[in-house]
Amino acid sequence: MKKWVLFLCLFNIVTISLFSQNIFDYKNTVSYANYLFNSQQYENAILEYERANFINPNNDSIKLMLLISYRKAGKYDEAVKKAEIFFNKKETINKGFSIEYSKNLILGKHFTQSDSFLNITTVIKNEDRLFYLLNSYLMGNNWTKANKIALKCDSMKILPLEYKPIIEEINKVRYKSPLLAASLSAIIPGSGKVYTNNWKDAIFGILFIGTLSYSAYKGFDKYGPKSAYGWIYGSIAFGFYCGNIYGAQ
Repeated sequence: MKKWVLFLCLFNIVTISLFSQNIFDYKNTVSYANYLFNSQQYENAILEYERANFINPNNDSIKLMLLISYRKAGKYDEAVKKAEIFFNKKETINKGFSIEYSKNLILGKHFTQSDSFLNITTVIKNEDRLFYLLNSYLMGNNWTKANKIALKCDSMKILPLEYKPIIEEINKVRYKSPLLAASLSAIIPGSGKVYTNNWKDAIFGILFIGTLSYSAYKGFDKYGPKSAYGWIYGSIAFGFYCGNIYGAQ
């Protein structure tokens, strides 16, 4: 009997102890969020960091981990919106948040915003700022600005080696004149593609437009100006001729 009484007492003590621990309190929520993040369960980590931020909205480290989790989960737009809720004056964001905000702007393809932000922020090191600007311009196809930043990085000995072939390729294409390419294609279909080193497209354009044009000529020659055969082939040839000019630019 005494053993049963002792067992019941111990059981009650353990039960009370377990239920007295609130698994949803701030400390446990943060610990669980960190566990989810470290095990790469980023979407679940977002929910826990959101909960932690709701409990304690003054902890900047939780806010930063929340933004990183959004980025790791591929939710760049949500990260940008969340960062802008956290900070009204973006130029006053500290370094960690500034870098994370820049990454999400670039990955989310908000290139105008990333350009503007990176040109006003003063908390990111100049080398890092130029690196993010370079990536923003490259991903946004802003070749002129990308080349300018690349030259600056190269002069400062901070341009990554893997970027040099990309910049060299941009410079090769950058000096091709779109107007000259279009003019050449207007004179001889496909010649604009030859000028821009697109040989396959050039050969296809010359043969295809040439064949259609010859078929139209034969139709008009055989049946006269009212030839449906000639007008059909002539219209198709003219459409591809115009596309050839536009595509050469």
